[in-house]
Amino acid sequence: MNAVDKQVSRLARTQDPRLADGAGARALLDVITSEPVERRSPLRRRLVVGLVAAAAAVAALLLAPGLLRDGTSYANAAVEVHREGDNWVARIKDPFADHALYADAFQAVGVDLTLELVPVSPTAVGRVVTMGGGDEGHSLGSGTEPDGRLRLEVSVGIKGKVFMRVGRPARPDERYYSATDATIAGESLAGLKLEGRSVAEVLPEITARGVKAVYYRMMISKDGGYSLEPVASPGQDWTVWGAESDQVDRVRLLLTREKLTKSPLRE
Repeated sequence: MNAVDKQVSRLARTQDPRLADGAGARALLDVITSEPVERRSPLRRRLVVGLVAAAAAVAALLLAPGLLRDGTSYANAAVEVHREGDNWVARIKDPFADHALYADAFQAVGVDLTLELVPVSPTAVGRVVTMGGGDEGHSLGSGTEPDGRLRLEVSVGIKGKVFMRVGRPARPDERYYSATDATIAGESLAGLKLEGRSVAEVLPEITARGVKAVYYRMMISKDGGYSLEPVASPGQDWTVWGAESDQVDRVRLLLTREKLTKSPLRE
């Protein structure tokens, strides 16, 4: 091994924690390339050129889109995954990223997990919408960090394919993936009493909150169930039984044309 190879080898094996992020890598390259080079023998010049090339290679590695560190953590532009005790803990950096980036991160730490983030109403952000797979004795979970980032936890050692669909904040033009009662705390109509009132009564109170409404007629079946049918312009005397968050600042009002003795939403 010549002198250049030896220097490259040492650079490639560096464990300096200052190089754990892009700033450290750039600093390394800046230091090496800024040193004055004396006019010496061709061998000396080749050595310096080799060191600069090695530094550039190390910097490129450390600035790569994904980086596995010590087998216990991984990060890319969309997510960072760390081992914390018996769990892999993922913190989402970009909830709108390509889902493949999330899968890549989990694959890097040995977990075959497909993560899909879907738009939901404010109170459903961070909640699992659907999940499946994995083996018995291992757990999956989700939530939010104090700073609002989505957080996922997966047991270390989980086997098989795993699928998770988790709620994320919605863009203004996105419809929510799942229905949430619009009158609960944290939603756009929090605390508003709707059940049994007419459209004419509730609509001014809804619009006063800066919320728009779309309408769905509840078609009641003989067994007490119901289906929903969109209605463009319901009668002002139709009865409102509930509201579901539909997208940012818009709700679905659930109505019947006839007056009922009890809410079809109650079992």
